[in-house]
Amino acid sequence: MTATAPTNRRRWLRFSVRTILVLMVVMAMSLAWKVNRARAQRKAVEALRNAGVDVVYDYEDSASANGQVAVPPVPAVWVDLFGIDYFADVYGVYFLNSLEGPAHFRDESTGFPEHVFDDIQMLPTVSSVIISEATDDELDKLSHAASIDTLIVSGNFTDAGVAHLSRLERLKHLYIMSPNMSVDGLCQLRRCTRLEQLIANGGTDMSEYNLCRLRDSLPNCSVSYGPRPLTHPIDTQ
Repeated sequence: MTATAPTNRRRWLRFSVRTILVLMVVMAMSLAWKVNRARAQRKAVEALRNAGVDVVYDYEDSASANGQVAVPPVPAVWVDLFGIDYFADVYGVYFLNSLEGPAHFRDESTGFPEHVFDDIQMLPTVSSVIISEATDDELDKLSHAASIDTLIVSGNFTDAGVAHLSRLERLKHLYIMSPNMSVDGLCQLRRCTRLEQLIANGGTDMSEYNLCRLRDSLPNCSVSYGPRPLTHPIDTQ
């Protein structure tokens, strides 16, 4: 019995040290993932804001929805020390600098800066996007932001642009405006299996008959037709 007790104690100690080392490795990996994600988010947010894009964090959206003043989820001293990106995720990206028109950084000949769409892809938590004056090519780039579930989009894009949007697998709410899209183009949205609400405005063949065809193509989605102004959710909730 005397010899067995020290042996068991040494085995327990070996097991404890091994467990502690494993836990330390897991914690270090988790911390590294968090740091890298926060740094990537901060870099993308800075680039978007420098380009004139409005970026909204999740706590800001929640506060706006409840009619409250947005307050960071941690003490201000922590935000000052580490930055908000360690404690909050980006919720919305809005290509508008006012309720009246598109953001000032858009060049009429070349469109939005190339990097802004790459920056959005670096934000895996983006849920809501508003973009005006969009083209087919820009919707193609935007469609790679897989986390989008709410989208307000206007422009002179065609059915090709609508086809790009059909790649947004998480899309639930879509408000889409273009004079060049058609019902056949909108029917491509049946690939968005989670789509719950579609409001369309403009288009070339939006007769009641064709709208019925569209509703038949999207049986699990509420489909309506009519004007909906491009507004900023933070300002209107």
